[in-house]
Amino acid sequence: MLPNFSKLSSNLFPPRHIFFPPSNTHQNTIIFIHERGSTGDQLSSHLNQAVLPSNTAIYDYFPATRWVFPTAKKKYLYSPHAHSHTRLANRPSISEWFDMESIAESELGSDKQMDHLRESASHIVQVVEDELKRVDGDPKRIFLGGIGQGMALALVVLLCTHHRFGGFVGVNGWVPFAEILKRCIERGNINEARWFFKWNVTIPTHQDARDFAQMPSSSRATALNEIDCAQFGPQPTTPGLTIPDEIKQTPILVSHASAKWLPVKTESSHTAYSLLRSMGFEQLTWGSTAQHNHETPGYNSGGVAFSLVVPEQLECMTKYLREVGMG
Repeated sequence: MLPNFSKLSSNLFPPRHIFFPPSNTHQNTIIFIHERGSTGDQLSSHLNQAVLPSNTAIYDYFPATRWVFPTAKKKYLYSPHAHSHTRLANRPSISEWFDMESIAESELGSDKQMDHLRESASHIVQVVEDELKRVDGDPKRIFLGGIGQGMALALVVLLCTHHRFGGFVGVNGWVPFAEILKRCIERGNINEARWFFKWNVTIPTHQDARDFAQMPSSSRATALNEIDCAQFGPQPTTPGLTIPDEIKQTPILVSHASAKWLPVKTESSHTAYSLLRSMGFEQLTWGSTAQHNHETPGYNSGGVAFSLVVPEQLECMTKYLREVGMG
């Protein structure tokens, strides 16, 4: 559990949305993290209305599972014309887990992402701890998933946690700081890649992290393009930083739909899959769907376009969760 910081951030986030199982039995919990521009409530409603090729709603397959949908905080979008207090108050906002300049090019502006990643990951870890109390403290009864930016955040939590979850599902997303992780692995620094997030997210008081946070943004961008993971923290033998072998046995599905309208490309999801394999995660499954050429981004609710709309992808995710024991 992330000390101190998680309790603080948990109070700042909107209430999480809960979908209770239709049966009286609560066997498992899945924490499912929405994509950028959505909310937990909207994602829950979307899944409730989405119909699988079998003409069955996804929730019906999991009558004993409690679904938890956290919601990101809203952030104001930058507007060069917002000079007065009135205009500032009327600026458009968006729900997002961390700052992004471009979803299609997720590495852009990555020097600004760590602080919000730390805050959001701390919040999700607190959600995990809260749900563990409902399943007798058994982490294998907790499942974690995310879509788009939610997948990116869920992967950070997976790499930081000391729990071995029952399963993990990442859909149409990516892993943050992928270029740094790839450079570490290419240079043989696999341990550094493994604990990169654990060091920068769970132990933010280290002098290197403080110095990095205090750099001007231009200097941070240069540093991120040039450094090794090792420059962010201590030797990989530091107690508590290595990823336990049991966690590397977590069943993981990384899925991506081949649809032209998706801002996240297949290559980004596959990079996340490849990096996890290089870090030693063994129970990995890659799921992709055939090309979908619809011009409109699928189902739309309240002005929110969801990327998890391809029926075959929903079916793949449902089948996988059932195979790894989520009932």
